[in-house]
Order: sequence, then C-alpha cells, then structure tokens
Amino acid sequence: MKTLMALALAVGALILVACSSEGGGPAFVRVSEGTLKPGNEIPAPTGDPVVTLSGEVTPNVGDSLEFDRETIESIGLIEYTVDDPWENASVTYTGVLLSDLLEVAGAPSSASAIHLVALDDYAADISLADVERLPIMLATRSDGEYMEVVDGGPTRIVYPYHAYPDLEDAATNDLWVWSIARIEVP
Repeated sequence: MKTLMALALAVGALILVACSSEGGGPAFVRVSEGTLKPGNEIPAPTGDPVVTLSGEVTPNVGDSLEFDRETIESIGLIEYTVDDPWENASVTYTGVLLSDLLEVAGAPSSASAIHLVALDDYAADISLADVERLPIMLATRSDGEYMEVVDGGPTRIVYPYHAYPDLEDAATNDLWVWSIARIEVP
C-alpha cells in the first residue's frame, strides 16, 4: 500500500513539474487529455479547416495538413488566463500546446522556426526553441467560446505572460498572431 501511495505521489509531482513555469507556479491547466497522438493518421477535415500546416509535415489533404476544430482539439486541451496585450483585459484561453501540435504534425526536430501567416497576410516567425521552452498556445476558445474570424479566430497564438512576466514586451506582442491561415514548417 505504501508503495502504491509513493508511486501516486511521484506521478503527481511529475505532473506539477511539467506544468510549472519558471516562477514555480502553474503555467497551464490540462483540460483534456489528447486522443490524437504523434504517429496517428490525421483525418481530413469534415468541417471547415481552422488551421493549415504546410512544409515538413505529414499531409492529410494534398500536400498540406488541415485541421478542423474537433481534430485539433483531440490533441488535448490546455487553458490559462493571461492579460491579453491586444484586448487590454484578462482573458482565459483554451487550445493546444503549439509543441504538441507540431509533434502530432510530424514536424522535424531540425527545424529552427515556424512561419505563421494570418488571414490578412500578417506574418511572424516563432523559434522552435521558444515553442519547446514555453507553453505557447494555439487557442481555439476565448473565455469558453469558440473564436470567430471577426474576433481574431478561429485560432490565435497566445503567450503565457501570466507565468513568464519577462515575455511582456513589444517584440513578443507582435507574435500573438490572430486569425491564422497557415503555419509553415520549413
């Protein structure tokens, strides 16, 4: 019985460490475990695609990888509340870890950055070192509601300012890409 309890405590401690920020507090809450894992076949969208990946990924439609809302959320959802620099408000975002998305997509570990392009052609590059170091989110929901294009959806990049206050600067604010059309993996 003591061994089982010790094992349960060790697993709990590992989960807390995995979700911790540099400051020691939780960086995110896991809302749902993923059912879509790296190496699984990713189905073609049955609904409207919410994001398309291109380049060095495993395609499911032509030479690109398209995700509808249901499929992207099957990667596993996380959530955190952050002071959004563009909304000038505290917002609770729900979505997938960008690192989990890239792993499921089959992105090579040799890539150094990804290139994001919004519906209005705004573009930004995010280093994969930051994607691995930080719980950067590809959000699908804002305050519990799915985001529409008029609200900066259906997906957007969210940085964990609540857990990494040193990120709050103009350079990082520019990486909060809204209404993402595609993510290019070189």
